[in-house]
This record gives sequence, structure tokens and C-alpha cells, in this order.
Amino acid sequence: MRLAYMAVLLSLLAPSLAVGQSMDDAARKEKERRKKLQESSARAKVVSEEDLKANKGSLANDPDTAAASTTAESSKDEPATPAGDRNRDEQAWHGRVARAEARLAAAKQRYEALSGLTLVQGQYYVDKDGKRVISSLEQLRQKIEQAKAESDDAQKDLDAVMEAARRAGIPPGWLR
Repeated sequence: MRLAYMAVLLSLLAPSLAVGQSMDDAARKEKERRKKLQESSARAKVVSEEDLKANKGSLANDPDTAAASTTAESSKDEPATPAGDRNRDEQAWHGRVARAEARLAAAKQRYEALSGLTLVQGQYYVDKDGKRVISSLEQLRQKIEQAKAESDDAQKDLDAVMEAARRAGIPPGWLR
């Protein structure tokens, strides 16, 4: 009977001991992470009242805002109209999406073209000038892997543009 009580008591205490140990490990890792971050990162920028007033309503770390502010500074002679800014913004977003989609389409086309090639021992592929482009099966495999990686990167870039547009509250019609 006494042995049963000891077994129940140990079974209740064992998880608490294990959790305490993992919490210590987590705290130690977090402390190390913060120390590395502090050592590697630059000092924080001090923001003044003028900076806050100038950036009222803009998003932090928005690359489009930085580009827009430099173009606005370069064209101070032209009066800025809300409709003109909206049209310029719409064209900029449409251009970003179009470039990302074009890059993805070209990368997919290259990958599909290379994936459809076969190479027999002793054969090779040449370009339009007669220069050897692919001369071994291993070289063909490498080019296919490169094309696949390029296609994946292009898809990630397109997804990043779409996510940035979503976060900025851009209407979906601007992205077509």
C-alpha cells in the first residue's frame, strides 16, 4: 500500500522536474540569442518629433515609401495631387507584379524546356552558333536543378510582392 502511494507521488513529481529543466534550457538559449543579436546588430536609430510628424500615416520599413519619398523630393516643382499619386502607385504595383510574373513565367519555361531534354551517351546539345551547351548527362542534371531553383525563387518573389501588397492594403485590381 505504501509502495503504491510512493509510485503515485513520483509519477506526479517527475513531469514537473522535466519541465523545469527544459525551461532552464529555453531561458539559456534565449539569453544567448539576445546576446548574439545585440552584438551583431547596429545601434537603434533615435527618432525625433520631426521624424514622426514627417512619417505620419506611413508604414515602417516600407521599401515603396522610401522610393516614393525620393521621387517626391526630386519632383518638388510639380504639384502633387491625390489622384496623381494614386495613379502612380497603381502603376508601380502593377509593374512590380508584372515583372515578378514575367520572371516566373520565363523561369518555368526554361525549367520545362530543360526537363524535356534527353541525352544519350556521346551526344551533346549546341546553341544557335554551334557552340556546345550541354555535353554530359551530369551537366544536364545541373542545369535542370538550377532552372528549378530559379523557378522556385521567382515564385517566392511573386508571393512576397503579393504579401507586401496585401499588408499595404492595395486593392486586388491594382495587381492584375
